[in-house]
Amino acid sequence: MTEYKHPVFRINPTIKELDSILKKTVFFIKDFLEPKINDQMKKINPKVYNFHMEFPMWWFFHLVKGEKYGK
Repeated sequence: MTEYKHPVFRINPTIKELDSILKKTVFFIKDFLEPKINDQMKKINPKVYNFHMEFPMWWFFHLVKGEKYGK
């Protein structure tokens, strides 16, 4: 199993790597969101909580087409 925050072997690209890939297309990352697990889950199910502290549950990207956002 690979780690997300403390990688030894990676399976997920970093945000910087994704941005670099997208720059080769016509899309750019305007914003992104990485929701965090609720702290109450630590009491309910510590194993699930610890897993989701290491691995992102979801990534949401707001992509824009054309010129890089902000230029």
